[in-house]
This record gives sequence, C-alpha cells and structure tokens, in this order.
Amino acid sequence: PEPTLPEPTLPEPTLPEPTLPEPTLPEPTLPEQAAAPEATTHRDRLRDRLLGLLVPDLDAALATLAVAEQARDGARRAHREVTEHAATLIEARRELIRHGLTSDQISELLRLSPAEAARTSGKGPATNALSRSV
Repeated sequence: PEPTLPEPTLPEPTLPEPTLPEPTLPEPTLPEQAAAPEATTHRDRLRDRLLGLLVPDLDAALATLAVAEQARDGARRAHREVTEHAATLIEARRELIRHGLTSDQISELLRLSPAEAARTSGKGPATNALSRSV
C-alpha cells in the first residue's frame, strides 16, 4: 500500500463582519427653531424700520449713546475713587486726632473747606453714608 499523505488543510477564510453605520436620527427641530432665521431677519428689519422712523439720525444717536455709556462708566469709576480717597482721609484725620491735634487744626493744616471738613470729620450722616459706600 502506498502511504497517503494527509491533505493539507487550509484555514477557512474569515470575512470581517459587515458593519453597518449606526442609525442616526436627526435632531428634533422645534417649530420656533425652524422659523428662527427667517423670523429674526424679519424682526430685525421691522426693528430697524421702527427705529428709523422714531430716530431720524440713528447713527448719530448710537454714537451719542456710546459717549453717554463711557461717561457713565467714568463717573462710576470716579465716584469709587473719591469714596476710597475720602475714607483714607477720614482715617488719617482720626490718626492725627490720636496724635493730639484737634479737628480744627487738622482742617486748617489740610486747607479743607468747611464742607470737606464736615464730610471727612468722621461724624455725622455724610461720613456714615461714605463709609457704607466703600
């Protein structure tokens, strides 16, 4: 008998599993969102038209508004700075009084007007309001 050789076995081919893309649902669109770009554009046109009727020179009015906002911000900054300086002056007057000077002597040395002396004396409603705003 002739020897028989075992038949070579080939590995069975493996094909990759077919991958399907995961189903994606579209994002739900609310009715307001669907109409938003067109409605916004229409609303903007109406607003601009109304402003044009109410304010004849809209560009000049907007420029003036910007100036007014800057002035408001500057006034607020200045008020904070004045309040801080006044608080420092009040504390310095108190320290000078602890060193033996009188309120009148301090006012004279610092050349304070009567109104400034009253505001920074550390007494009275003006000082209390000042210390609350610091």
